[in-house]
Amino acid sequence: MQTRQALANCEAILNAGGSGMDDLVEIGVLLARAEDFVGFNEEYARWFASDPPARYVAKLGVDLPGILISIRAIAVTA
Repeated sequence: MQTRQALANCEAILNAGGSGMDDLVEIGVLLARAEDFVGFNEEYARWFASDPPARYVAKLGVDLPGILISIRAIAVTA
């Protein structure tokens, strides 16, 4: 599943902007296949073991070849 890479990409983007995963306040996730939810949830728990940001997960409504997950993230820094 692409969850680990998608979250690593989020982390890299946040780090490049001088922030990090601890600054996330909301994550929106679209999964291409509903059956990937369990695997997604397991990987998500590895990244956010305590005090995770608010999130929603929905099924992607279109078929995009090769894309199994899309993540939208909002971070707030002081």
